[in-house]
Amino acid sequence: MIAGDGTVKVLDFGLAKQLTAPDAEAAPTSAPTAPAVTGPQTAAGAVLGTVGYMSPEQAAGRPAGAPSDVFSLGVVLYELLTGRRAFQEESDISTLAAILHKDPPPPRESRADLPADLDALVQACLEKDPARRPASAVELEARLKAALPGLEGGGGGLRRAGLLTVAAVVLLAVAGAGGLIWFLRAGAEGRRVRLEILPRVQQLIEERDHVAAFLLAREAQEALPDDPLVQKLLRDCTTSATLTSEPPGARVQVQAYAAPEAEWLDLGPTPIQGIRVPEGHLRIRLTLPEHEPWVAGRNFRFGPIHVQLTSEGGERAGMVRVEAGDVHSGGVRIDLDPFWIDRLEVTNREYQRFVDAGGYRSRDHWRFPVRKDGRELSWQEAMDLFQDTTGRPGPAGWELGRFPEGKGDLPVTGVCWYEAAAYAAFAGKELPTVHHWRHAAGLEGFFADILQFSHFGGSGPRPAAMGDGVSLHGTLNMAGNVSEWCFNQTGHERYLVGGSWLDPPYVFHDPLARDPLTRESDGGFRCAVYDAPVAAQVTAPVDGLIHDFTGVEPAGDQVFQAFLSLYRFDPSPLNARVESRDDSSPYWRHEVASLDAAYPGERVQVHLFLPRDAPPPWQTVVFAPGSESLRLTSSAEIATSGMSFVDFLPRAGRALVHPIFKETFDRNTPADPRSGPQSVRDLVVAWSRDLQRTLDYLETREDIDSSRLAFSGLSFGAEFGPIYLVVEPRFRTAVLLGGGFDDDHMLEEPPEIQPWHFAPRVRIPVLMLNGLNDFLFPLETAQKPFFDLLGTPAADKRHVVSPGGHAPDKKVVIRETLDWLDRYLGPVTPGAPPARQSASGS
Repeated sequence: MIAGDGTVKVLDFGLAKQLTAPDAEAAPTSAPTAPAVTGPQTAAGAVLGTVGYMSPEQAAGRPAGAPSDVFSLGVVLYELLTGRRAFQEESDISTLAAILHKDPPPPRESRADLPADLDALVQACLEKDPARRPASAVELEARLKAALPGLEGGGGGLRRAGLLTVAAVVLLAVAGAGGLIWFLRAGAEGRRVRLEILPRVQQLIEERDHVAAFLLAREAQEALPDDPLVQKLLRDCTTSATLTSEPPGARVQVQAYAAPEAEWLDLGPTPIQGIRVPEGHLRIRLTLPEHEPWVAGRNFRFGPIHVQLTSEGGERAGMVRVEAGDVHSGGVRIDLDPFWIDRLEVTNREYQRFVDAGGYRSRDHWRFPVRKDGRELSWQEAMDLFQDTTGRPGPAGWELGRFPEGKGDLPVTGVCWYEAAAYAAFAGKELPTVHHWRHAAGLEGFFADILQFSHFGGSGPRPAAMGDGVSLHGTLNMAGNVSEWCFNQTGHERYLVGGSWLDPPYVFHDPLARDPLTRESDGGFRCAVYDAPVAAQVTAPVDGLIHDFTGVEPAGDQVFQAFLSLYRFDPSPLNARVESRDDSSPYWRHEVASLDAAYPGERVQVHLFLPRDAPPPWQTVVFAPGSESLRLTSSAEIATSGMSFVDFLPRAGRALVHPIFKETFDRNTPADPRSGPQSVRDLVVAWSRDLQRTLDYLETREDIDSSRLAFSGLSFGAEFGPIYLVVEPRFRTAVLLGGGFDDDHMLEEPPEIQPWHFAPRVRIPVLMLNGLNDFLFPLETAQKPFFDLLGTPAADKRHVVSPGGHAPDKKVVIRETLDWLDRYLGPVTPGAPPARQSASGS
């Protein structure tokens, strides 16, 4: 390019400068030693160049000669061989610091097939001291040619061919710009993938936008089908999916639950078996000719999905099939068979058919005696209560026995429990029990995403078919819009559940009971069908749907000491060894160690994520995952499990340690036929021992500061946190994410593993982080009793509640956790990187 004053400027290949006068002739085999520059120059000490490819001289603003070019070419060669940059940090400043002070891992750690000569040559190019590098491109060319025979000899297939290609590229680069331009153009798509797409995929994974990450990673896979980094990122943002339907052949599509406006991603026809799909809550849509579409919100991680489709115009049209399951009511488990439930609330138009058919004139559908003020009413007395605004039979807000003009698609409201039950009988259905309703709504899981698409706090109901608040099983508007009558009673009242447009969102989870004669303007219903008679336990009165742990009584000291004795074990050799090391992450070194378990015949695998940007010995956080770890079968899925809530720790300078507890991930085995309360107790005791052995191992490592250990647990791991913190005294502080007392199962388990017996014995500082609308651990009945019972002094415990469901907001988690650990473990000081080989322990 020619500037206005005639100056020639060299562009595109970074910064170039003339090292000799125009009429000087330098020998082609030697590197110039001193510049002889005339004309405009960059000011002394200026740092110019492409960050990540600069030499240490450039990064420090010092004079740069031919060895600087050798360093930068070495950076390019490193990236070509390994698929990752030699120097890539979170910011330009930290990248410059890495160039000045850090050595990247040898290429052979990423490419075991790389010849030693080529590995040594790349490392020589990246020496910090210019004098220790090849003196010029001429010397680099000679050494590279010397390595070529080693590349060409023997087998190696595509990988060996790939190395030859890299070698050829470098020879082109040192031979002349024309060859390099040809290569750069030919590999533009691969460079774009590595430099633009893959960093964006990583960012989307960290933001938990797994659908967008999956789509980009799949685009990268088309360009680089065999690239290991692409494959790793695909694993990190996906989970395995199995879905069947009856009948088969239905088209399956998914989209992120939080993005109902996004395009649908096609997965093919049912059945689908073991394919990779985006991680997280998804909207899943099945379509099949002559059948009603099925749409539901699910996470494939929680097991296989089976869908029974309904025929258009068939007997079950307008209903969805809900799979069998168990629910917990006040600490009692209730098993439910599969059943059918209306996809939508009953509308004004549907209820009009009941009125027009003489529903209020015939006694055939009124199966329950109407009671008022403790007295059973006569037929006529009862019917006199069920009139509209004009005195005609019908809901409270109607006129002349008709629904308001233009309101046919709205849910019917202003009907009492007796009217709802009569309509259900007229339709050949029943009112759902409160247990069936809660199971269909997804209240037995972690599904709080539904609240952001539900109708709360409005000025009136919306049409029954409107909205995106679809449940786990395909029902719509079970959260908000109108409250819904259920069959069960408590005392003389009946349950009205789900909340309405008049309520705040938390009412979705908190059941309300009302006089069955109540005819509220926001009260409606939907119906259910059972294929078999419902057990008396399911239809019986329900005195408490949610167990309130406020005031729970911990065991006395003598009994508690007996509990504690179960967790003790005799010391034995660890026989520990490091099984593998992985330096592919720019943020940490991933080591996998194994050691003998505290029980016979098993080894415990321990994953260590060791920070790159802080010197050892490291403060360390030991992590216990949630119950999803019991369903996963490979530790390769750790990245998309609960560890995504703590993976910021090594990036902030602390080591993160993730033991593989018994019956989780790689140690997951088929269900024990002896499963029951005692086997659950044995498993919790085994988890505690796995944790204690992990700390024993950490004490053998010189790179771990075993005097500054913290515990972090998520959900299931946080629920059992009090046990771990009492049994293991080496922890100095703890962060519990999404925990609390759980009536889902803990009331049924042996007392020696019930966390409320341990909570008062916890003495160390504890930070609790929860979601406001957590259906599994409700704020008032599960979170607060847990926090209040902790024996930690009030000044050293903190409970932070953020908007959201079971999983607390990650930005809040990062901010609060780092502040907490700084306070109780001390701040982390960035410094020199650790040595490449860390202690293995024994």
